[in-house]
Amino acid sequence: MADQLKNLENRKTDLKAMLGSFYEELPLTTDPEQKAALRIKIGQYEQSLNEIERQIKRASGLDTFEDGGVLHDMAAQLRIKKRLPELYLVNCNRSEVVNDFWDSFDDHQERSNPYQFYFLLACPSQQPDSFGERMVYELRKDELKKHPEAILFKRRSDGKRVAFDELPMGRNLVRSQNAFKTYFSERFGLHQANSSFEEYLDTGLPTMGFEYVTLTFEIQAGDWNSKLMKDYLQWLIDTFSEAHDHVPTFWFMFVIFIKNAHKEDLSKRYKKIIEEVNSLVESRPEKSSLLTPLEPVEMDYLEEWLLKVDEENSASKIEDLLKTFIDCLPEEKKKQAKENEMLDMTDIQRLQNIIYQISHTKD
Repeated sequence: MADQLKNLENRKTDLKAMLGSFYEELPLTTDPEQKAALRIKIGQYEQSLNEIERQIKRASGLDTFEDGGVLHDMAAQLRIKKRLPELYLVNCNRSEVVNDFWDSFDDHQERSNPYQFYFLLACPSQQPDSFGERMVYELRKDELKKHPEAILFKRRSDGKRVAFDELPMGRNLVRSQNAFKTYFSERFGLHQANSSFEEYLDTGLPTMGFEYVTLTFEIQAGDWNSKLMKDYLQWLIDTFSEAHDHVPTFWFMFVIFIKNAHKEDLSKRYKKIIEEVNSLVESRPEKSSLLTPLEPVEMDYLEEWLLKVDEENSASKIEDLLKTFIDCLPEEKKKQAKENEMLDMTDIQRLQNIIYQISHTKD
């Protein structure tokens, strides 16, 4: 980890040095075409710098945001209606998958299922954990309008936003089961109540005071053990079954990261993981749901999202912002955007984050 951070910091230093020279060159350039080309180059380097800083943040656990940059300056020209809620960090259109979730949720509610299980297979570039975060916020907004505090979810170390945990694992099924029992007991303070995991399953926790409790987990494809994982997840689904009326509704979300999951040309190993998850859900259809794979997002949806947050609904201003945003992408992603008019959610959410932060700095 230390070597990784050192390499990232070195790359960050080099990028900042290059940007410094570009910034110095910009006011000295008089030719309009050269000036426009230099702005694009600055935007591309800023995007690369943002990516490095995101990796540093992820590796070190920091969560920082710096003002400045071409995109920031253009986004700051929007007339934002209000301080945007956290939902606007993650809610660029995913209507098909959102509808899948709510259809499943309503089915669970009709069956009075106290425990609900959702599985989402997706490429990291499509931000599947952010989709899980979105549904936590939407659940709070749609189901708990009068009592938004009646949902318990784990927050990140800074006290903001939804945190995902790695699924507790051991080298075999028994050790994995014990790892989860320990996680659950610590998460909900069973040891402080002189209770145990097994006692919770028998009696529930009537003092929790929540209507909904979420447990959100990440699973990397590289950690998927076919000899273990399906049995372990089946055990989880089967263990959480019946509950007393005073126990909150629990919903579990398992985000399984598979590179290029939305593409057809997958390796045998990745295909096998997808098949095993499908088989697991099909074996427990009344309690579990597999959400539609996340695809890149149509550019029109980002434009519509921007129109929502800009009180002037200025089409020309948003068009200019989108053009700059596309020009600042790495070449391969820029090509995808211009040819297919599709964007990876990773890139969309960087722009959303900038606009969210701007909305919280305005009077």
